[in-house]
Amino acid sequence: MRLTLLRHDCDTGRTCPQIHLTDQCTYAVQGYLVAPRAAAAAGLSVSAGDIVVELPAKLLPELEAASPALRPTARGTVLASGPPLTDAEALAELAVPEGEAVIELPFEALPDLDVVLDEQQLGAFIDGRFTSELFRLETLDHYEVGGDGDDLAAYIQGRPGPDMARKGPWLDVIRSEVERGLHTYRVHVVRSPLTPYLRFEMEWGYRHNAAAGEHIGIVDLAEQDAPEGLVDRDFWLIAGDGGPDRVVVMDYDDAGRFRGARVAPDAEVDRYRRARAAAWDAAVPFGQYWRSHPQFWRDHRTAA
Repeated sequence: MRLTLLRHDCDTGRTCPQIHLTDQCTYAVQGYLVAPRAAAAAGLSVSAGDIVVELPAKLLPELEAASPALRPTARGTVLASGPPLTDAEALAELAVPEGEAVIELPFEALPDLDVVLDEQQLGAFIDGRFTSELFRLETLDHYEVGGDGDDLAAYIQGRPGPDMARKGPWLDVIRSEVERGLHTYRVHVVRSPLTPYLRFEMEWGYRHNAAAGEHIGIVDLAEQDAPEGLVDRDFWLIAGDGGPDRVVVMDYDDAGRFRGARVAPDAEVDRYRRARAAAWDAAVPFGQYWRSHPQFWRDHRTAA
């Protein structure tokens, strides 16, 4: 398990309450170990197998009220309950001193910490919550994606492709998700004429993904007005299946390199729901768009 330090209170040597984000998009919370009787006296309900730690309230300034896993105290601390962290590698890295312990909490257990997710954490966040529908809005005309391998260069140079040894396993994932009732919807907002990257993405990416079961639409702003409510940044929306919808807003540099992602606060989710509806309602199905734009086919003979 890989840890990313978010906050700490390490001014007193090895006595170091701290909060880490794990590569599984959970929180590792270290604090002073609290006896079960003291936790019960403070009104904190502790599930079987869980332990309780205490940490300074300044590490969670966003906390305004008690929650099932967290309870502020009158002495300027917070009690947190959860299952003990068991990952040996993480525990070795933390070198937890005597009298302290580490618990692992789900992402939703803590108030909004405005954390930046890296690629692995983003994947874990989505995978752990994708139970019905997943929506992706794309707005850039180029992405630097390591997973593309040498395919982009091969496409531009006119070589055959894509490399199905690389792409095939991803197509299997899409097919498996569809068989399990999991559906991904994607809209890319473009402005033709398409860049070489967009042509590559559509011809060697979207064509195969759509055939495997992904739902893809195109909004071409050279051919239609931007729909009302559309936002101008990339995001994922994970539809809640009996729970709340979650939105992850993506951040890229000017070259299309991924810089990180942030989980949007609940107050912003409605805005992205409206953006999803606006984009999908306005989008032309990818197959229809690609067939009607043969000028963008690399060999002028490849239809969806």
